[in-house]
Amino acid sequence: MKVLVTGCSGRLGGALVGALLSHPLVRGVAGSDVRPPSRAEGDRFRYFPADIRDGVYLRNVMEESEIDVVYHLAFKSGEDADPLDAATVNVDGPLAVLEAAHKARRVRKLVLLSSAYAYGAKRRNPPRLSEERRLEARGNGPAAWRRRMEESVSRMLPDLRQDLQVSFLRACAIAGGGDESACPALPFLRSPWGSLTPALADPQLQFLALEEAVQAMVRILEVSDFRGPYNLAPEDGVPLGTLCRRLGAPRLRLPYPLLWLLAGAARRLRPRLGLSAGAAAYLLHGVAVDNRRIKQALGIELRTRSEDAFAGAYCRQ
Repeated sequence: MKVLVTGCSGRLGGALVGALLSHPLVRGVAGSDVRPPSRAEGDRFRYFPADIRDGVYLRNVMEESEIDVVYHLAFKSGEDADPLDAATVNVDGPLAVLEAAHKARRVRKLVLLSSAYAYGAKRRNPPRLSEERRLEARGNGPAAWRRRMEESVSRMLPDLRQDLQVSFLRACAIAGGGDESACPALPFLRSPWGSLTPALADPQLQFLALEEAVQAMVRILEVSDFRGPYNLAPEDGVPLGTLCRRLGAPRLRLPYPLLWLLAGAARRLRPRLGLSAGAAAYLLHGVAVDNRRIKQALGIELRTRSEDAFAGAYCRQ
């Protein structure tokens, strides 16, 4: 079996490539990204510099490398990303990967990394969101781009090869590797304004250890059928107040309208430390998902607690 990983230079992509290369079923791994990975090429790993919007090139990579499984992890993150550029990378890019996988007839599985935040942080959300829940994230942030990606891909599914299994991994924040973009609100919580949190709100947030995320993704190789959406998250959540304490920040609760006003002013003064609309909703309502479907499909357990995953990645020991 041969595997292609897009976004191979990122923290998750690099960890996945390493795990795949040690898997007994994997004969070789191809990686694509706009920048080279830290891993050197070898007998079983090849790097292809590629823009994921170039479907023709990706198809050639898949066919020439005899790819059986594709993991699409490439994503342009950041609330401040140019909306047009982000839309082409995060929505048109997956469509190009999908078409390439469809035409490269050896490919049997395409795994698209989505996000639990695509459900939207809403007051009416149940304690745990299941895969049957409608995706409602709005705006131009990463969560909305994931929603649009899933909707666009889903419209194409009826026209694809029936033997091509397409799945969406709706992952919560994957902690580890030093990538703070995994938590939508983390830059704000660690900023000078990070002690300001909504009054009367202590939402449950979820963090998945990087190692367990990779283990779940590798396990997909081993199951015979894996299609549709799957939430990828630990069993539990962690209250926002606990995260503030673990970061060592005193917590000052403010009415949400006042918090939003102050955060908007902070964003104008220092955009990287301000609070976007998506991160504000995350702090107020949170997003927590049910993981029973993926555990049953893959036969796995996700044992690391959210608080431990968060602390191991973001807190000084």
